[in-house]
Amino acid sequence: MEEEIVWLNVCTRPSRIFKMDEPAMKDFLRPEEVGIYLNAMRAKVLRHYPFFRTLIFIGLRVYEAIGLSWDDIDWNGRFATIRRACWKGHVSTPKSGKGRRVDLSPELIEILREHQRILGAEALKAGRPMPEWCFPSADRTAMNKANLRKIHIQALKDAGLRHLKIHLLRSTFASLLVSAGVPIYHLSKARGHADVATTAKHYADLAPGAGKEIPNVLERFVFGDSAEWNTNYMRTDEKRGQAESPNPMKNLVGHEGFEPSTS
Repeated sequence: MEEEIVWLNVCTRPSRIFKMDEPAMKDFLRPEEVGIYLNAMRAKVLRHYPFFRTLIFIGLRVYEAIGLSWDDIDWNGRFATIRRACWKGHVSTPKSGKGRRVDLSPELIEILREHQRILGAEALKAGRPMPEWCFPSADRTAMNKANLRKIHIQALKDAGLRHLKIHLLRSTFASLLVSAGVPIYHLSKARGHADVATTAKHYADLAPGAGKEIPNVLERFVFGDSAEWNTNYMRTDEKRGQAESPNPMKNLVGHEGFEPSTS
């Protein structure tokens, strides 16, 4: 390049030279589809139901979920510490290069407790120690992603759903939370992104109505739900003519929730 024989580094990525369109938004399971998918999983392969339930509801990468051990879970604090990723038996740090803490719902805690109890009973009956991993394979080693992918694809077929790659379950976690009004900052921390901009780039547009609610949020925060301005711009205490939700972000949720039944 210094001799001006070539005008650019031949090893440069094409995307840095040519303007490329932004990739389309990835697909994900809708709220009503999550329950259908998990019910199909539970009916066919109950042993692996806790793995996929965890994958969706705390947004782990597949290799992070494979590498989750019982020591990583704080039962009283209701959180898990993501310390490692496990790929083909090789243990390394998470993709971000550092660990993170993710909160667990009471429902997921109960599912994991029951899963631990079942594994413990199996180990006791076989005269073996408790498996190290939360989601071990049949031979007690870390699960293989290829096998998990087959289980995932079969569950989609059994549920009558379209094909989705297994890593898009992580996108399901993020997409549904953003659509439900969870701030991008908190979602970024839960996903283990290096910065908020990475999360915003892929998910901010999923809640287009959120921007319109900003003025209303501030009005309610400063003046309260019953505050109103009269025609003379003086504050009154009259109730609004039409009842509104105390939390304007609730208007962004199209469903009452996407937590499937655990009974």
